[in-house]
Amino acid sequence: SPPSSLPTLYFPFPPPMPRKARTPAKSSRAGSKAPSASAAPPFPTRAAAFRHHAIDLVDQLRAKDTKAIFHDPVTDKVAPGYSDVIKEPMDLGTLKERVEEGGKVGYECDFARLKTDVDKVWDNCIAFNEDFSPFAKTALKLK
Repeated sequence: SPPSSLPTLYFPFPPPMPRKARTPAKSSRAGSKAPSASAAPPFPTRAAAFRHHAIDLVDQLRAKDTKAIFHDPVTDKVAPGYSDVIKEPMDLGTLKERVEEGGKVGYECDFARLKTDVDKVWDNCIAFNEDFSPFAKTALKLK
């Protein structure tokens, strides 16, 4: 019995009735199966779950980049001398491809690697452009 110092709670409704075991609903279509109670989890491994969330994060960053400045790789045609200044280029499109492909392309993605690569997108932009340029301002805003 509860200690006497605790008040007794009274509810204006009856206690819940015990639940009956649910049976799977029968489908009107022949051959279809109802989902089982031991259905597979949405992600088979932690790596798959991380990859899913990492892709979602990159998609959110791409959505915030409304002018699509960081969506694709920077070329020397668009920014002359870029490859001379930036030795490890990174953009959100390339990052998304690497995360999606995962181990297939030798890109093992974990939180530290993802953070490093996302920061590289902004840091490369700031290193190549002048601080007051619209590109650097956008990188600082997204960083």
